[in-house]
Amino acid sequence: MAIVVGLLLQIPREWPLLILALISLAIWNTILGYVLAYCSTEEQPHD
Repeated sequence: MAIVVGLLLQIPREWPLLILALISLAIWNTILGYVLAYCSTEEQPHD
């Protein structure tokens, strides 16, 4: 995300595309975090 912010400072005329990239990265990071957390937890057997 820091790279995209740096690009935003270097190429300000492309701000709509870079803002879309920032939003996509934020959503992807959140979803990937939930998926990894779900996959890493072990299922507890119900007795």
